[in-house]
Amino acid sequence: MRNRRDQILAAALDAFAGRGYGATSMSDLQRATGASTGSLYHHFPTKAHVAAELLCDALGRYQRGFLDALRGASGAEAGVRAAVRHHLSWVAEDPARARLLVGEPEPEVLAAAGERLRAANRVFLSAVGDWYGAAVAARELRALDPDAAVALWIGPAQELTRAHLAGRARRPPVELAEVLADGAWRALRAG
Repeated sequence: MRNRRDQILAAALDAFAGRGYGATSMSDLQRATGASTGSLYHHFPTKAHVAAELLCDALGRYQRGFLDALRGASGAEAGVRAAVRHHLSWVAEDPARARLLVGEPEPEVLAAAGERLRAANRVFLSAVGDWYGAAVAARELRALDPDAAVALWIGPAQELTRAHLAGRARRPPVELAEVLADGAWRALRAG
C-alpha cells in the first residue's frame, strides 16, 4: 500500500499527463486520493511543489538510466548508441514523466524545484562530461563544445520525442533508435 504522499504524486502524474498542469487543481488531487486538506497541504504546500517533486523525480530516473547506459557500454561507440537507445526507450516506457521533461515547466514549478534541479544537473553533466572527455582523450570522440555535443548526440532523438508526445510522429521513436544512434555516432566519432 502506498503512503499518502506517493498517492498524491501518482494522482498528480496522471492528472498532469491527462489534463495538463494548468487544468489540474489541488482540489482535484484531494478528490483523486481521498486525502484531507490538511494531509494534502502537509505534504505539498502548493501545486507547484507537487509538480516540482514529479519533475525532479523524472529527471533523476532519466539521468540514472542515461548514466547506466554509458557505464554499461564498452567503448565510445557503444556508449553513444546506448544513450540514444535509453532516451527513446525511456520515453516509450514512461511517457507521462517524459512529458514533464520535454515540456516547458511553469516558472513557479521551476522555482519550487530550484536548487534540486540545478544540483542534479551539475552531477549528471559532470559525469557525462567525464565520460565524454575520456573518450576524446582516447581519440574515439570529437572534441566539441558541450552544447554542440549534446545537440548532435541527443538532439534528433529529443525532437522526435517531442513530436511523438504531441501526436505528430508517424512512427514510435523507439522504432527509429538505430537510425538515430547511427547518426549520433557519425556526428560524434573522431576522425
